[in-house]
Amino acid sequence: MSLPRHVDITCPKCNTTQEMTLWDSVNASEHPHLKEEILEQRLNVFFCSQCDYQGSVDNSVLYHDMDGKFCVQYVAKEDMKSPDYYRHLTKQGTLIFDPLSTKLMGKSGGEYLARPHHVFSMKEMLLYILFRQFCEEYGRDVDVA
Repeated sequence: MSLPRHVDITCPKCNTTQEMTLWDSVNASEHPHLKEEILEQRLNVFFCSQCDYQGSVDNSVLYHDMDGKFCVQYVAKEDMKSPDYYRHLTKQGTLIFDPLSTKLMGKSGGEYLARPHHVFSMKEMLLYILFRQFCEEYGRDVDVA
């Protein structure tokens, strides 16, 4: 599921306040246009309608691809330093879910959601998504015995 939220942002250039949509989670299978926003480096970017200023808003984002069965977690700088951010992570960096969610993920093949690939810049997220896309396109199928 893709999770947007609306926030008021004050332009650092002209001090105009306007609302923008911040994304906390992007499901590329359900909302492919959001994948394109990431690839075009436009997701969570503030565009001032008054003075044309644009700048990234540093916000943690979970990207998941149900078809490719992978997810990537961008960790914002503020979250990286916040003990509260780590409340839902194990010491190995996997996500902790409640028992019902864990059971549902297992039945639906969503176990990959518990093991996100962590990145520390949106550019790194973009590159990892492209890497996985190229793996899907050019990689080989291998039978694991």
